[in-house]
Amino acid sequence: MHRDGSLGGLLSGAAVSFALLATLSPAWPLVAGVAVVALTSLFVQAGNGAVFAMVPLVQRRVSGQIAGIAGSYGNIGGIAFSSLLYFTADKAHPAGDTRLLFLASASAAAAMAVLCRWLPALDHRTGRPEAPAGAVAVPAREELWRRTRAPDRTTPG
Repeated sequence: MHRDGSLGGLLSGAAVSFALLATLSPAWPLVAGVAVVALTSLFVQAGNGAVFAMVPLVQRRVSGQIAGIAGSYGNIGGIAFSSLLYFTADKAHPAGDTRLLFLASASAAAAMAVLCRWLPALDHRTGRPEAPAGAVAVPAREELWRRTRAPDRTTPG
């Protein structure tokens, strides 16, 4: 399975789980509520792991900076969803409208799952992203070095 398939599947599962959480009410049995929360947690944490697994694939020599950027965008999302709760607080919902929060989370996860379609696939031989269709293949630096340093074995010895 490619990166877009695994991450897209995890994000789709998170979207469905968040949509289920939006329907959570006191009429639900406690076990069912805990099961949906645990399922949502599983999808979200696995999705986080899948995103951070892609960090060194962006460019290996700057993977620390890319990890920092990915983490900071996670913090921005946390602030955005916390702000949603803060600004929807009223007398009916003193802690904020959690139904709206879960629907917004489901929508964001579904949108990201659709966007995963355009992630480049990995070349399983090199572990690097494949070139887009029609692109000219340029050998990696290591490949070029090996070609220039390898002894010529075509001429007899």
